[in-house]
Amino acid sequence: LQGGWKLAIACRILQGLSQSFIVPSIHTTLGKWAPLVERGRMTATVYGAQALGTVLGLPITGFIAASSMGWPGIFRFYGILSGIMAGIMLWFGADSPAKHSKISEAERLYIQADLGQKEYNSNKRLHVPWKHILRCRGLYAVIIVHIGQVWGQLILYSEVPMFMDKVMGINIKA
Repeated sequence: LQGGWKLAIACRILQGLSQSFIVPSIHTTLGKWAPLVERGRMTATVYGAQALGTVLGLPITGFIAASSMGWPGIFRFYGILSGIMAGIMLWFGADSPAKHSKISEAERLYIQADLGQKEYNSNKRLHVPWKHILRCRGLYAVIIVHIGQVWGQLILYSEVPMFMDKVMGINIKA
């Protein structure tokens, strides 16, 4: 494909937009599913698994690149893996314990009681204080810190293979 840097930037913007719902959905899911006494552990597990995925992904990617599949195999592997994970989430996942058909009644009642959830009328429109939210300086501080953290993390992830090769003398394909 030809398109140069403009196509690369357009692809990164599209990738960012398509991934923008992930972090909020993680917190929404944990808020609806994790009992309060287990929430810290579950949140740590989710974010720890995210970091573990990166740690495991770097050598796996090098192994695939060095194989007969070459660099296109990397995209095929992660595409297939993502499809499998999406299928698992679609099959086993649910928006809330009340909507899940595969958990026991006792588990559903435990989660709902712990979180203080009750059946409610989902047609009722709740007021979101957008004006107050958007005027909150703390919101912008968190956004700036998050941008810095993600930027640093992405730079680290993209530079680690070159560091391992050039500075440490370790061939990432080996």
